[in-house]
Amino acid sequence: MEASIAACMAFDRTQSPQHRGMIRDWLQYVSTNSNWCKAYMFMLSGYTFLAVSSGESTRQNHDNVFLNSMNAPVLTPSWSRYQVFRYVGLSILNFHGVTDARYEGTLLPVSLGEFIRQQYQERDLPYLQGPILGGHDADSLRAHLGALGIKVWVEITTGSSYNAFRGLDAYIKAPC
Repeated sequence: MEASIAACMAFDRTQSPQHRGMIRDWLQYVSTNSNWCKAYMFMLSGYTFLAVSSGESTRQNHDNVFLNSMNAPVLTPSWSRYQVFRYVGLSILNFHGVTDARYEGTLLPVSLGEFIRQQYQERDLPYLQGPILGGHDADSLRAHLGALGIKVWVEITTGSSYNAFRGLDAYIKAPC
């Protein structure tokens, strides 16, 4: 933690003990609170979709972590509880556009799990979601996206920063 404090203090010109204490408190908070938000952005049928974690998906994730710790199968992936927004004419990685009314962002009345099931139905494909044993359930979502012909998507993870005092880190990943 001392290296992280030193990195944060490097940007503090006053170098005051009060700031050092605030930074220490921040880093302690970050290390004990996993305030992460996960999102997937992809295009399908001429629309851009943004699926974001929600309170319900976070509760499901906590249940799944417990199941994993007991070596029990996960039957409901946390991503299946994500909220889904649909946009018209929005390009992937246009994060500012998700708040712009020009792109007609609409919250769909179904969760991501139900949305994926509907896409399988529309394509007359069987929907298979078996139990997940250990690890992260994101692999099963990636498999579904690929099976539906979605070859390009972006995974976005944001959370409290270890590198910037009271900052937010964002990690962006695309399939290789």
